[in-house]
Amino acid sequence: MQLADVLSVKGTEVFHTTSDATLAEATNLLHRHRVGALVVLDHGALVGILSERDVMTGLATMGTAVMGDAVAAHMTSPVVTRRSTSGINSVMELMTEARVRHIPVVDDGVLLGVVSIGDLVRSRIEELEGARRELLDYVGAR
Repeated sequence: MQLADVLSVKGTEVFHTTSDATLAEATNLLHRHRVGALVVLDHGALVGILSERDVMTGLATMGTAVMGDAVAAHMTSPVVTRRSTSGINSVMELMTEARVRHIPVVDDGVLLGVVSIGDLVRSRIEELEGARRELLDYVGAR
């Protein structure tokens, strides 16, 4: 199974902000859309990703005054991305090693969507359940 398969089920809507938005504005978007990360786009170009963890790190180290800072001061950049043809197992390994929960899917410079570790786990479970059902059907048919 590839990331393209995950996006075909999940959808390709991407929530985003800009690097000059305030952390307060970005946090409101995270809350409103009920997502754990926003891609950061400047003039259509992917320049970073801002996660809940980035916000919490800023709050823990600098206090609430951080909410007036620009997203650029707290986003993760450069962004780890993968192509739509990437296999979900290798992406799950990358996410574990890099300690990230969201990966933008980019083909030839075009942002196609974002996958979370939850999306990948859900897809993998569905794939395994399908294989299990096929095996049970095969064994039961004998």
